[in-house]
Amino acid sequence: MKAKLIEIVDENPTVKTLIFEIDQKISYEPGQFIMFVFPQGEKTIRRAYSISSWKKQPTNQVSITLNHVPDGEFSTILFNSKINEEFEINGPHGKFKLNNSDKPAIFIAAGTGITPLMSMIESLEHKEREMTLIYSVKTENDIIFKEKINRLSKNRLRFIPTLTQENIEGWKNGRIDQELISESISHPVEVYICGMPEFVKSVKEHLISFKMDEKDIHTEQW
Repeated sequence: MKAKLIEIVDENPTVKTLIFEIDQKISYEPGQFIMFVFPQGEKTIRRAYSISSWKKQPTNQVSITLNHVPDGEFSTILFNSKINEEFEINGPHGKFKLNNSDKPAIFIAAGTGITPLMSMIESLEHKEREMTLIYSVKTENDIIFKEKINRLSKNRLRFIPTLTQENIEGWKNGRIDQELISESISHPVEVYICGMPEFVKSVKEHLISFKMDEKDIHTEQW
């Protein structure tokens, strides 16, 4: 499939959302990803990016959200891409999906780990399911999807930010730990976690210590 870049949103100084128009309609589930295909001579390199928004299905638009990695060749190509540039993609792919459940949904992310979770959150915006986002970033300026979160938190979403390198009155400080989890979560719930491997491992261990059933813990890492 061909994907043409039609809009760029600067989420913060180092993170952008890229919105693509695809040459055919697709159906995806919140949490899934698409694969970008980069021809490199005789080789083909593939890179996966989570779909970071929710559209009525089927759709011919998808969004990805990525940060600038200076030594990442292909992320740099995407980060610096211009309107109307075209890319080869395929998908959707992935088993990290939002379950159809009546249990409250708890979303836990660090940094760009929020990207697949935002697709899940938006898909629940007009449903009755309770949802909470626990989001760890260094500073307030590092929050991705700030406008969406502000809008959603006025209505359906309970938002619990925690800052690791800044103090703001009324906000949580430090990393997500056992204390924060016990304050924020009550059984029964389903939890969706996304971030770097060490972050996902740590949060999952805290949840298991909190006597959560592992079948209700869903993870994605990169």
